[in-house]
Amino acid sequence: MDIFEEIVRLRERGVRASLATVVQAQGSTPGSIQSRMLVPEEGPVLGTVGGGCLDAEVLALARKTLADEECRTFTYDLSGPEAEESGLACGGRVTVFVEPITLPRAVVFGAGHVGQMLCRAAALAGFRVTVIDDRESFANRHRFPEASEILVRPLSGPFEDLGVNASTHLLLVTRGHKHDRDILAWAAVQPAGYVGMIGSGAKRKALFEALGAEGVPAEALARVRTPMGLDVGARTPGEIAVAIVAEMIAVRRRAPLQERVFAVNRKAEEARTAGGGTR
Repeated sequence: MDIFEEIVRLRERGVRASLATVVQAQGSTPGSIQSRMLVPEEGPVLGTVGGGCLDAEVLALARKTLADEECRTFTYDLSGPEAEESGLACGGRVTVFVEPITLPRAVVFGAGHVGQMLCRAAALAGFRVTVIDDRESFANRHRFPEASEILVRPLSGPFEDLGVNASTHLLLVTRGHKHDRDILAWAAVQPAGYVGMIGSGAKRKALFEALGAEGVPAEALARVRTPMGLDVGARTPGEIAVAIVAEMIAVRRRAPLQERVFAVNRKAEEARTAGGGTR
């Protein structure tokens, strides 16, 4: 199986993976430059960078890259005692570059004005966007040219065919509480990296109480971000979309964004004070 063809298939399915490539080989080595190994989050490993302990070391790094999406460079000395024990004492050195092959996915439930802006902002940030709505007059290519996929189907589900995993972001921006309730009952228990719903605190309280009474676990509801998006005072659909995508990025990158914002504001205030007051 061709590694690059498999990468395309994995990205279409939203499956995270790491790709390890030999970028430098000095002396006698078991793997040549551009030898590759693909390590998907789900399914078998494809290819090799040299076999034996070298593959094992790179596999461990690939797993770390899957977790934090950080690129890594690894140099393995094939002349040391560990190489001798593994039978790879070739006498050379191999440098391997490990990179994440991840295209995060955003599933937007609702094709209204906020959904339209959300699709545009998420696509610009590198997300593969799926838009779902039950109205073909709203969910169409004319309104959503940036979407990778547009599905016209009932907002009551089922949604099991969406293939949700850790790189999936589920975003509820429908036109009514009934739709939100139906979708949230399913979304809250999915293994998605992000689950968010637009709306007020009162809406959150009412829906969570209703879903809790229906048996949706409290710990599942607790991970739902609602109102979703960073609190930046957003009002327009475009501003709301930017705030939501910013929060999605922060969650994906594991960034303590609010703490950094407060720190910046504090430093700015200190600078103004030191300069003789505020304006």
